[in-house]
Amino acid sequence: MKTTLTALALVLAASAASSAELRMSWWGGDGRHVATQEALKVCGAKFGHTIKPEFTGWQGHGEKVTTQLAGGTEADIMQINWPWLHQFSRDGSGFADLREFSDQIDLSQWTEEQLAGGTMNGKLNGIPVSVTGRVFYFNDAAFQKAGLPMPTSWADLAAAAKVMNAEDAYPFDAAKLNAIFIVSLAATQATGKDMIDPATGEIAWSEEDLTAALNFYQSLVDQGVIRAWKDAVAVGNVELFDDPAWAEGRIGGSYEWDSTYAKYADPLKEGKLVPVPPFQVEG
Repeated sequence: MKTTLTALALVLAASAASSAELRMSWWGGDGRHVATQEALKVCGAKFGHTIKPEFTGWQGHGEKVTTQLAGGTEADIMQINWPWLHQFSRDGSGFADLREFSDQIDLSQWTEEQLAGGTMNGKLNGIPVSVTGRVFYFNDAAFQKAGLPMPTSWADLAAAAKVMNAEDAYPFDAAKLNAIFIVSLAATQATGKDMIDPATGEIAWSEEDLTAALNFYQSLVDQGVIRAWKDAVAVGNVELFDDPAWAEGRIGGSYEWDSTYAKYADPLKEGKLVPVPPFQVEG
């Protein structure tokens, strides 16, 4: 499984390093909010800083950061999604070069390969908070209740749909952003190529490759493996972990970042969330 640098902690200004009062912003769920605030208290007490926390959920966080940066009201330290570096600091000048603070930050905790992910134009703009990847998770109680074994393939999910749909339930979910990930997974497995060729910067998939991947996604809808988009959005603009169908076990699984396990496991009224090996798209 490919791992991805999903988040970077970024120090924006050299003056912030010696300030007595700092602001730090991030996104996440309740578990991350509590843990980070406790860590900030320890850090503040140790180094003599007062660190004001500013946190939100994922939804709308990127827009908030963009607005703050444009208006010069951003926090001193920020959690930034890796792709945003190319938007906010293409030439490396958008954030401080953290190598200038190597006497305060022990950069030996990261490999050079990991630090390269946060380097723009030779400047270390960010250090990885986590190296993570997407995992298939399933609620074991949802499948036990339906009298089904835990799935190990897309064919298993198609078979499970025939049983679970009768109870207004689905074995899997792939709406919103996850639709893109499932389509990308299908195309990557079928072609053996990432969407972008790193050597040329060109799209590596053909029109036929992408059409086949989209058709695979549509087949999941047609077989009742996942909800159609119109049904998913009918619930409202809520994340899957806030969807009552997820908490009640009427959605059996999803494809999520491993770092968000608690956010999806905690709401379940029954059972536990079990990771399984990645499914392979046939053909």
